[in-house]
Amino acid sequence: MRGDPAIFGDTTEPPVNLLCSTPATATTTPLKWRREMIETNDYNHLRAFLTQRSIQTLMFYSTLVRDPHTAMWLEEFGGEEHHLFNKFHGTTGMNHHTWDGYIQELLSHEDQELIISTRRRGPGMGGWSKSNPYLKPRFNENKISLSPRGLAVRLLSIREQIASEFVSDLDLIRSQEKSIWESRRMLMADKSQDRDQVTFVRMGVSILSQSLPEGSTPLRVGAYDLLTLMSTHDAVLNILKNLRENGNADNNEYVFLLGFYEERLHFFEGSGIYGRADDFLEELIKAEATINTTDGSVLDPLRLAKLLLTERNAVCDAYSEICSNIEEDHLELRRTLLELNL
Repeated sequence: MRGDPAIFGDTTEPPVNLLCSTPATATTTPLKWRREMIETNDYNHLRAFLTQRSIQTLMFYSTLVRDPHTAMWLEEFGGEEHHLFNKFHGTTGMNHHTWDGYIQELLSHEDQELIISTRRRGPGMGGWSKSNPYLKPRFNENKISLSPRGLAVRLLSIREQIASEFVSDLDLIRSQEKSIWESRRMLMADKSQDRDQVTFVRMGVSILSQSLPEGSTPLRVGAYDLLTLMSTHDAVLNILKNLRENGNADNNEYVFLLGFYEERLHFFEGSGIYGRADDFLEELIKAEATINTTDGSVLDPLRLAKLLLTERNAVCDAYSEICSNIEEDHLELRRTLLELNL
């Protein structure tokens, strides 16, 4: 399944943190800026991603109930980074905020009064001709109140629900390892298939969308696609980190995987289409095996693909633990909210 074309933002400056970098259409982030990603990975970007999806979900809800003003205010509150934020399909939407920074700012923000102008009469309105040159547009102005603190409370509730959904959806991502290799064996056994082009049967988001649980948040399917992408990215980084720590930074597998990853960094950065995790895995499986003429060692990309899926399952385990304890993460924020209400 493919999504809408990517919508990219400004690309002139390097990322503020090393887990958020320039969009896919720009020159990819130099490795020196991302060294920390390879050396350390505490998965705090998962927490930032949870906040991102919570904001996008709240914007969706606001638009759904004909309250586009709240959605627009949330986008403006996030700064230039949040331009077209509701359409952003990527994992790096919180470049300039820590996972709780955005919510902390909402909690400390004063109530707002918005002035909304609605067209009362004019060309094409109230039965008037659209081509009447003498009829001037007239507007009504209405004042509405907006509570940033109230929005923060709603974001916390949405964030907890999305985290709960992630716990279930991560089980589906784990199950892909078995289905991928079973489908590959089935395709390899089919004599009508070109064995050099055989990869696996891509399930994509259909594994979730075909049996979406009742009461799911409205953007759950898209979040599942991005959760698969993020866990795949972390798995690649973890493998590179482990190879370096084991003193294998000069071996064939490390050099190959690092170069392969560098060339396909656009799969993981910025906003883009659905299925980028499968794109990366598919291209890795189809890469040619090579023999080192110096020591006779064989570089087998298929082995790296198997290692990638195994590591991705380990990443999903770490994600599940974080998502299962999300209410503990919120304790300090709720304590702040309580103090503000006293």
